Amino acid sequence: MDLVTSLLTQAQPVSTELERRGQLVVLVGGAVRDALLGRPWREIDLATSASAVELRQWLSPVGRVRDLGYGVVQVKSPDATYHLARLRQESEYLDARHPRRVDFAATIDQDLSRRDFTVNAIALTPGGRWIDPFSGRSDLDRRTLRALPQAVCRLAEDPLRILRGIRLISERSLSADEQTEIALWQPQALQRTPHSRADLELWQLIQGEAAGETWNHYQSLLSALWPWAGPADLTPWVAQAPLAILALAAGTGQARAGLNWLRGRLTERHWQRLGELIEHLGVAVEGGAVAERTLAGALTTTELHWLAMMDAEHYGPVWERVQREGVVRRLALGPEAIAAVCGRPGGPWLRDCQQWLWQRVRANPDENTPKRLGRAVREWLAISNRAKEGP
Repeated sequence: MDLVTSLLTQAQPVSTELERRGQLVVLVGGAVRDALLGRPWREIDLATSASAVELRQWLSPVGRVRDLGYGVVQVKSPDATYHLARLRQESEYLDARHPRRVDFAATIDQDLSRRDFTVNAIALTPGGRWIDPFSGRSDLDRRTLRALPQAVCRLAEDPLRILRGIRLISERSLSADEQTEIALWQPQALQRTPHSRADLELWQLIQGEAAGETWNHYQSLLSALWPWAGPADLTPWVAQAPLAILALAAGTGQARAGLNWLRGRLTERHWQRLGELIEHLGVAVEGGAVAERTLAGALTTTELHWLAMMDAEHYGPVWERVQREGVVRRLALGPEAIAAVCGRPGGPWLRDCQQWLWQRVRANPDENTPKRLGRAVREWLAISNRAKEGP
């Protein structure tokens, strides 16, 4: 089953119910776009002629219904999350996010004409018929991001659309056409973007498959929102969004601002790890994105070795210095792991064992791996037991 067919099947619980009641309903937005690109989708957007009151009444058997305002209803079922909005046209915007009023439209073409980019203005009927008045499918085939007519005004009235466009370029490896590129470069409009929504777009942008080149291309524009974030090579941090943020902050010498931005956005485990790096930030690796003292002072030898193999140009010299000088500040085995190897509860003996391990690591940093330290712990345990038994 291709993804478009799969999308139609997943939308059936909602689309069938609305069609049964004589309502117009079509699939729209990101799910349609991503199905055409052969990518999974997060949620399913549908446009319908039904009102929010009718949707809440009719769709409660499908899942948990929540009214999001402005004629939008969310339905969460065990299998999918649906967002349903009444066909609409919008007036001018008051606060760079919400229109002065919402006028409900009579046709799907009117609804699609209010959207931002052609790739988001494609509709699919439950029967599998395409409604594509702005040739969005052709743009997807060419991997082109093209704003709808009157692009500059359309993006300026809701500047979050500017960020959404740049994020799509990053996530889907698209290229903006000439008119859209001009429309995206509106720093004054961008400054009116609500910070909470903008920060979410940044978090997604830096994790895109084309994040590095996209960020560096638009960095001077995006500095209107994040002045602490500079140009950076994001290649080493494709799957490490927190380290990518630190790389952006290190590009302007404002590592602490990057850490402040991350606060509250990470799990406790991730934040604890980053907390170990704070005091070490500040001395940049020449040509690199992360501070040398961060790498040499807060990471294990194994982690440093991995970085050196992944990016020898930037981190090879750091790895060589660590090997030469034995600069390690964290054992690869923590107290709980040491106690598990010894098969005994923690206690004062742990300090003696850790001192033994530090002597081994300072003499040879290559010893600072879980496997080698595990052997060293067993060796210490044997020596300790013999000492207790006496001659």
